Amino acid sequence: ISALPEWQEKILPHIAHLPRPFVVANLFASDPARIWPIEHAVVTLKMVLKRFGGSIIVNTGPDAKNYHEQLCRELTEAGTTNRIVDTNTLWHGIEQDIALYHIANAYLGVDSFSANLAMNCNLNATVLFRSKGDTLDYRGRNTPLFPAGFASGHAENRLTDISCDQIISSLATLLNP
Repeated sequence: ISALPEWQEKILPHIAHLPRPFVVANLFASDPARIWPIEHAVVTLKMVLKRFGGSIIVNTGPDAKNYHEQLCRELTEAGTTNRIVDTNTLWHGIEQDIALYHIANAYLGVDSFSANLAMNCNLNATVLFRSKGDTLDYRGRNTPLFPAGFASGHAENRLTDISCDQIISSLATLLNP
């Protein structure tokens, strides 16, 4: 999927001031089992900022507005205010999301419409899946991650069974080829 130059011109004023690399993050999916728990995501995203510098651009549809507001509050309390942007406060159109995916350096998030859109825009992606059978890996450089075991001690796989270190390592292969 291509981005028209005028789409990119609309979003650049909102992100041009941010340090690179730009990592687009999405914690939310319509299926509750595919939602990345905020506590785990906050720890991971703080590690992303520490390891790679740059900025986190939280991106998904309006259905995740409250969830992503909570994430941004928690990251802000962790002292990362000037390096976190929530696109729900800036725009509400798929054209802008497509433009973002052509400007960003990587996608990090859950198996969702946003992940599929990012991969179809050839954005390098680390995507968190609930199980190996759910994984998709196409277009561009992508790293599907899924729980290898039940680290959480629960009877089913959870995204928190994917360690922060696994996620950082996967993202490193995309940001530091």
